[in-house]
Amino acid sequence: MQYLGYTTDFAVVSHIALALASIILGAIILLLKKGGRLHRQLGRLWVAMVSLVAIGSFWIKVLNPNSRLYGLSAVHSLSFATLVFLALGIYFARKRKIHQHEFCMKLVFYFGLLLAGTMTLFPGRMLSYYLFNLVHNFVNYLLSLHHD
Repeated sequence: MQYLGYTTDFAVVSHIALALASIILGAIILLLKKGGRLHRQLGRLWVAMVSLVAIGSFWIKVLNPNSRLYGLSAVHSLSFATLVFLALGIYFARKRKIHQHEFCMKLVFYFGLLLAGTMTLFPGRMLSYYLFNLVHNFVNYLLSLHHD
């Protein structure tokens, strides 16, 4: 795939797929009874998935490919913060400081996943470009069916 002259690759596709799966799993975990075996098992899986999303983002450098920071942009600071709060959330869970654990994990879910995901839909961003082109092409296809 091409976006404004840049090739999108495995890093982008896996980042999007893991982020969407992390949002779904995170929502399920938020609805589950807290502290049980299932919560802990799914939580470990979620932490691994979100960690891969955050770490993988450092290979996506579409916004500033030639910046002095090796292609990293301000968006990458959100990935760094996500990794920090995941680590703190694990630390607090192990220390049985449940309120702090819950705060850190919700911060990651709402800001590291939902806010970051929403920001990808802003005009000029790659996902926005693909999504709106997909919708545009689909609507044109439907309209062409009506005219035939």
